[in-house]
Amino acid sequence: LRFDLANTITVVGENTFYNCQNLLEVILDHVESIGNYAFYACRSLIDLAFPSLTSLGESVFYSCLGLESISFPLVRIIGRSSFSNCAKHRLLELVSIIKIEMDVFTYCSGLETVILPNVTEIGRYAFMYCKNLNQVRFPKIQTIGENSFEGCNALVDAIFPNTLKEIKNGAFRSCGFTSLIFPESLETIGGSAFIGSSSLTSVIFTGNINSIGSSAFYSCKALTSVIFLGTVSLIDFTAFGSCTSLTSLVISNFDLNLGTGSFSYAPQHLDVFFTYPVEDFVPANWTKWRDNENYTFHYLGDWDYISGVPTPNEVVQSILYLI
Repeated sequence: LRFDLANTITVVGENTFYNCQNLLEVILDHVESIGNYAFYACRSLIDLAFPSLTSLGESVFYSCLGLESISFPLVRIIGRSSFSNCAKHRLLELVSIIKIEMDVFTYCSGLETVILPNVTEIGRYAFMYCKNLNQVRFPKIQTIGENSFEGCNALVDAIFPNTLKEIKNGAFRSCGFTSLIFPESLETIGGSAFIGSSSLTSVIFTGNINSIGSSAFYSCKALTSVIFLGTVSLIDFTAFGSCTSLTSLVISNFDLNLGTGSFSYAPQHLDVFFTYPVEDFVPANWTKWRDNENYTFHYLGDWDYISGVPTPNEVVQSILYLI
């Protein structure tokens, strides 16, 4: 079944082709707006091009299981769940979109690459459980919503630009990152944001962070090193709990507000590296830390980076001696 609406139609109303499972092709050259559920469960649709489309309603292409490619260069508004459960399209490039609404691409299991050149905000659950998504580019992003990339196990490549301000609760839960570098612009990481990211080995914060939420990096079992190049105001309870491989922590603070068990169930020993000399250290600000016999403090001049890993000087000297 094919429909050619190339020359006459500018609006496709709600439910127009709802559950038309034999619909193969629709030509929409002049359509500017498509209403809610218009192509819901049209499972035989494969390719779609909308050269004039500017607005999509809710659940428009929900469960179009055969959809392999989509093109809508002028679209600025996409309603929630518009492409949820579309299993086959691999590349998504949205040139004119500024905000991704909630649920828009959930369970798009074939999606591998997402390019969002002008998006500043991603809504909650937007790409949740896109299990093959491995690369995301969002050079103007400011806010990443709750659980927006949760369960994207293959996601290993995301560059966080210096526009990013907030990563909300559960945003990258159980993703596949091996290392993360956060920009100076980042202010807040929500609770459980990276919980269960089992491949993550290192995290670097380049700017001043207001807060890291509860369980933000909980159970990141491979995480060995956390580096704060700027200050952090609050590390909430169990933020790095159960990070059983964590051995190195670089701190630039002169004091630090910790939640209960911020580093609970960590390894038996944790090296804490300060970025200032011992004479600037104020013991009263670190009483709880100093009372923990499993923490060893190192001050500026006592340690250095080797291949990006903070290392006490005596280790450096022994390596040089062996060479």
